[in-house]
Amino acid sequence: MVLNKFKVQTIVRILLLFFSQVILAWLLIRHDSQNLIFTSGILIVIILFQVFELFQWLQKSNRLLTRFFEAIKQGEFNLSFNHSGGTGYLMDLMHEFNQFLQIQSKRQTDFGSQIAFLRLLINQISVGLVCWRIDGQILFQNPSAIKMLSLLGHKTWEGFITENSEFSSAMDNRNTPHTFLLKKLVRGKLSHIKIEMKPVVLLHEEMWLCSLEDISSEIVEKEHQAWHKMLRLLSHEIRNTITPISSLADTIGAMVKDKHGNLMSSGELSDESLADISMGLSVIHERSLKLNTFTNNVLKLTRVHNPGLREVNIKEVFDKLAVLFDADLKSNNVDASYYVEDHELKIQADPGQLDMMITNLVSNSLFALREHEQAKMWFKCYRSGDEISIEIGDNGCGVAEDDQDQIFLPFFSTRQEGSGLGLSIVRQMMDMHKGSVSFESVPGQQTTFYLSFPAG
Repeated sequence: MVLNKFKVQTIVRILLLFFSQVILAWLLIRHDSQNLIFTSGILIVIILFQVFELFQWLQKSNRLLTRFFEAIKQGEFNLSFNHSGGTGYLMDLMHEFNQFLQIQSKRQTDFGSQIAFLRLLINQISVGLVCWRIDGQILFQNPSAIKMLSLLGHKTWEGFITENSEFSSAMDNRNTPHTFLLKKLVRGKLSHIKIEMKPVVLLHEEMWLCSLEDISSEIVEKEHQAWHKMLRLLSHEIRNTITPISSLADTIGAMVKDKHGNLMSSGELSDESLADISMGLSVIHERSLKLNTFTNNVLKLTRVHNPGLREVNIKEVFDKLAVLFDADLKSNNVDASYYVEDHELKIQADPGQLDMMITNLVSNSLFALREHEQAKMWFKCYRSGDEISIEIGDNGCGVAEDDQDQIFLPFFSTRQEGSGLGLSIVRQMMDMHKGSVSFESVPGQQTTFYLSFPAG
């Protein structure tokens, strides 16, 4: 609408100027000496006035546009153009400018409120947030990050990054996110800091966004829960063993005493009593051996040593597995398959502990396949993101849904003769390898375990 008015008024002014010039030229051609000088003078004045008015009109338009664009450039959206008393195109133009600036002013206010809210939110959360450029320049850090830095015993992030090789090596690899746990002993207190680093690109510039979270309380809580579960399991197992021993000891004690509570001689005991005493002592001995075995199993769980990491070729591990378990697989009529994505695929692992973990998983699979007519097992290894996964699966009976959240608990077992330590030890070893163990199971169909190791 405003643009149309500008076009119309510009065309009208140009046409009037043109017609004035045509009339002046016509008068000059006629050579009417009587009226020529007077009329031509008037037309020249009119033409000059029209040129001046057109120039002034364009100047006003240019000044308005210049003020408007300068206001936008400087972000001065509170500027107002006074169009009261004006008419025509310029008044409409100033009205449109005011409307636009009011809308932008409201948007700027709303955006400022959102930014203020986000800043308040970032400053209030307990998770530390830090963002810096690739060259190391810190762009922002919230109060929790500053507090976390102080907790880690540093005054600057540069010093913290320099001291922690894992942190600096993660910064060198800008292609993938990184997550790791940092343990720091500060003033006699062990703190566990979960660090997540993610590369981001903002306004065509590469940056690092890092979050730091103190999960010490959560770890302590989980440790307490684990100890409570452990104590309940220990109490249950010891009680089940001690109670029969105590009962038998009372029974045998009563059998070797007379009605007055005095010990009887061997001649006074009947053959039946002697047989009962012998059987009772045999049961006590058996229960004692079971308790001793249980105690040794507990010691095994607490004596897993730190892994001696070295480079291990998975293809070679699978070749050894095929020979090692060949007899067991054939005797159980199990069809086994092996697949390695890349024959040069390698991990950092303790060879002995890796063999022990795989043996535990194979043992569980063979037990699950004991009554299966078309038993199958598969061994796979492949790269998955920033991890290398070893997959061991079977098409056996699977894990019952009620048991799936308990199979990694110490002493939990679905096998009558099982110690319930195999998977607990596997998880403990994988944690010490800075990896993880997980599984998927469909009851009655199959179970697959995954040993995931850090790649590289």
